[in-house]
Amino acid sequence: RMLVRLESRYEGVGSAMLQRLKERVGRDGIRRVVFPIECEENAFGERIYPDGLNTCLTKNGFLRQYRADPWVEFIYEG
Repeated sequence: RMLVRLESRYEGVGSAMLQRLKERVGRDGIRRVVFPIECEENAFGERIYPDGLNTCLTKNGFLRQYRADPWVEFIYEG
């Protein structure tokens, strides 16, 4: 679980933590990092992700894979 103080949001703290985590993939027996996230659907059946988290994970190279509704995984395999 990754927590960022409200006053530090949008300053790259979350991205920096993800970068450090990604550096560990391929070392110390870590093969991949998986973030399971519960999302909601809007009136049009489109998935809605927590604000900012989707952007942060995808811009840092995590791939989105759908699981059983309403769950989705963001996976980084190095």
